Amino acid sequence: GIGGLSVLAKLNENLFNTKFVYFGDSENAPYGNRGVEELWSITISNLVYLNQFNLDALVVACNTLSVTLYDRIKDFSSIEVYPTLPPVESVSSSGERTLLLSTVNTAKKYLGCPNVKVLGLKRLAYEIEMGLTKGYKVDLSRHLSAINSSNERFSSVILGCTHYELIKNEIFDHLKPNKIICASDLVLNNVNKTFKKSNRYIKTNENEVAFIGKHAKKIEKLYKKVVKDA
Repeated sequence: GIGGLSVLAKLNENLFNTKFVYFGDSENAPYGNRGVEELWSITISNLVYLNQFNLDALVVACNTLSVTLYDRIKDFSSIEVYPTLPPVESVSSSGERTLLLSTVNTAKKYLGCPNVKVLGLKRLAYEIEMGLTKGYKVDLSRHLSAINSSNERFSSVILGCTHYELIKNEIFDHLKPNKIICASDLVLNNVNKTFKKSNRYIKTNENEVAFIGKHAKKIEKLYKKVVKDA
C-alpha cells in the first residue's frame, strides 16, 4: 500500500538521475496479518505485472514481505532485489534496551533477540493506511497500551514496518526514546553500495517518479502531501 512511500522518499532524496516506478498494492494492503502462502500468491501476481516495466532493480518496500518472502522473490526475479529489513541483530548486539514495533509476521522472526522487546501490532499499519488516506489521526495509545501500562523506557525504537515510518514523529513523541531507527535507512545503504560508482550521486536533473497500479493517482497525491512536502 502506502507504507513503501517512506522508502521511496529516502531513495529519491539521496539518489539522482534515477527513474523510480512505485507500485502500491492498496488492494491487498496491509500485508502484516496475511498467511505466507497467501502473500506469495499475491506477490507472484505483482511481480509478473512489474515485468512489463523493464526494471533494473527491485526494492521490496515492505518489512513483512522482506522478512517472509525475500529468498523466494530473489529466486523468482532476474534483477537485483533489495529487501527492507529492520536492523534488529546489529542493534541487539550493541546492548541498548530496544523496542521493535512491527507487524505480527515480522515480529515472529525476531522473538528472542537479546536486549530487544518485540511488539507485533495487528492493526496499526491498517489504521495508518486508512488514517492518512481519509485524514484522521491514529490513536497510538490504544495500539501501544502494553508499553504504556508497563512504563518501560527504551534507548532505541526500531520501526519494523514501512507504514510506521509515515508517523515516526508521533511515535517518537509518544514513546520518547533516545532515537528512532528506520529500516529504510538500511535499504538506502545497500542501494548506495551498488550505485556508488555510477552517476547517481551527481545531480543533473530531477528524478522521474511514476506511480502505477489501480490506486496510482491516490498514492501519488498522498506522496506529495504526506512525504515529499513533509
